[in-house]
Amino acid sequence: MLKQLIKRIRRDQRGTTAVELALISPVLATVLFGIIELSVAMFVNTVVEGGLRDASRVGLTGMDTGGTSREQRIADIVNEASLGMVNLTPSDISSLIYPSFGDIGQPEPYTDVNGDGSYTANAFTHNGVSYPDGEPTMI
Repeated sequence: MLKQLIKRIRRDQRGTTAVELALISPVLATVLFGIIELSVAMFVNTVVEGGLRDASRVGLTGMDTGGTSREQRIADIVNEASLGMVNLTPSDISSLIYPSFGDIGQPEPYTDVNGDGSYTANAFTHNGVSYPDGEPTMI
């Protein structure tokens, strides 16, 4: 009796499609969501690059920003270009000015006040003089 039941179950093809779908659905959904996530990331990257190009033009040329700070105008341009996917604030923006292209990436010169051979970023006192922000940089 048991052998007949097993044979009958093995020959019965009903429900195999549902089982195959149940096995492949998680993999298919993971791949689909991965493609969507990658597409959104690439879209945001492309849109933000365009906004940064426009914003850098404002930063480089010193264009009239209409009464707002340069950092605020740059943040506004990037936020408009990103369609709400990026929320940039003026505090996220920093500007550096270099005398020449050769100076980019080079460390800033500093005076080794306490003579330890390295830059001291913490507050310290040397010869009665207090340096609350660490060793001074030469600008």
